[in-house]
Amino acid sequence: MFKKTLEIHKKLGDQEGLANDYANLGSVYEQRGDKKKAREYWEKAVGLYKKIGMKPEIKKVEGLLEEIKD
Repeated sequence: MFKKTLEIHKKLGDQEGLANDYANLGSVYEQRGDKKKAREYWEKAVGLYKKIGMKPEIKKVEGLLEEIKD
């Protein structure tokens, strides 16, 4: 479902929605044990959160990235 909402947010140009979708997808991949894919999505989320100034979300996702450091 997150991939479907990702496509919708892309079409709408909803940057906050995209960032949230990326963060959620990162969590899904992390739960599945795919740290590489989780990192990829979380980094995209952080980039968008920084772009739109969502400081609490930046801190949260950066914390998640720190937890899966190799």
